[in-house]
Amino acid sequence: MKKRTGHLFKRGKKWYLQYRVAGRKVVESLDTTKERDAKTAAERIMAPIRAADKAEALQAIQSRADTAAQEAAKLNDEAHPPLKLADAWQGYLESERRPRRAGARTLADYRGNLTLFTDWLNERNPEAVFLRDVTADDAAAFVRHLEKGGLSGNRVNKLIAFMRTFCAALEKPGRLTVNPFAEIARREHVAKNKRPFTIEELKLILETAAGEMRTLLMIGTFTGLRLGDAATLRWDETDLARAIIRRVPRKTARTGKPVIIGIPTILGEHLAALSRRGQFVMPNIAARYERDESTLCQDIQAHLKSCGIETVAPGTGFVMVKNKKGEFVRKHSGKRAVVLAGFHSLRHTFVSLHAAAGTPQAVMMKLAGHSNPAMSEHYTHLSEATARATAAALPPILADEKPALPPVDAAARVKELAATLNAKTWKPVKAELEQLAATLKESHDAKPR
Repeated sequence: MKKRTGHLFKRGKKWYLQYRVAGRKVVESLDTTKERDAKTAAERIMAPIRAADKAEALQAIQSRADTAAQEAAKLNDEAHPPLKLADAWQGYLESERRPRRAGARTLADYRGNLTLFTDWLNERNPEAVFLRDVTADDAAAFVRHLEKGGLSGNRVNKLIAFMRTFCAALEKPGRLTVNPFAEIARREHVAKNKRPFTIEELKLILETAAGEMRTLLMIGTFTGLRLGDAATLRWDETDLARAIIRRVPRKTARTGKPVIIGIPTILGEHLAALSRRGQFVMPNIAARYERDESTLCQDIQAHLKSCGIETVAPGTGFVMVKNKKGEFVRKHSGKRAVVLAGFHSLRHTFVSLHAAAGTPQAVMMKLAGHSNPAMSEHYTHLSEATARATAAALPPILADEKPALPPVDAAARVKELAATLNAKTWKPVKAELEQLAATLKESHDAKPR
């Protein structure tokens, strides 16, 4: 027999087995005089030893394969380096796996999110050069850092969602074996809606504003448009003759569906008195919004404060404190500002006033550009007549505001609706007819007798 399988030999009348284990020679008596029995005994002794030898051989082969794979990966990295963190944003823009619905402003927000993470990572782990150097521990620590910094659950969740999508889009060029943000759980979030203004507050807000700021606040009050849509409203979206604004909201620009909003008499008269300088209703404010939205928001907040309206919760955001000289200075409280009132409050007010005026919920959804699929499934359009009628339903806010007249084409609209009435359209037709009837009744009751 071969050395590695043991060596049988005979000494006197008995058979012996010689073999090696870990380099040490072993001689063992098989206690038999018969060669056949000696071979059987030797096989019983050598079987586990051969198995161990085979395992060692496999381990050696695997070790050589691992070494070869590491060498190949090293050579591949040298020839085609994995994506660096410094190049990750450009890689994301070029990736075919990233969502394509994001507009320019959303992409700017995304880039800010990435910068927030990379700046933090540079302090935590300066040796992390490549995207694949980011670990799940890094992701978890980053989220804890955000929470400690006072970010809301909603803001943290948006950052988690973006980083998860970002890493997924760059899985191949980044040579990621796992997505470091894949297992990060969403944080709890309790929405804190800004409160609506009272009629008295609205009068004060509008009457004390001047110039384009007054126009902006009036548009927010009487149309419910978000700040971005109001600030960048164009003349070609504003039809004063028909008392209609037709605008595709920025938030849902990817759908291409416009909202149709009626223009109340007071707003129509104000817009008609403006001079037209370029494509925007408010050229200066539009430029400011596109350049830096935050400065415009600060001016709006300052105007609200001048009207005696508390805009942030006490003890949050920036507060006024006395320094050593006894002077009041502006200092951050260390707590994230909890905004109580702002431009978006005008939108809440718009919705609240319409609800109080009895505007049907489905019509309100269309006016505000909401996208609840359960409601949109039944109400698929909003006519210009309904938009004008709901604008007329708003209560007088300014002292010189005139009562709005009912839509002059109400009778024609009723005939038009009757022609479209069927089993599928009866609900939206009914809602619009009810609104038209309410508007006509209010107009009749308001006439002097």
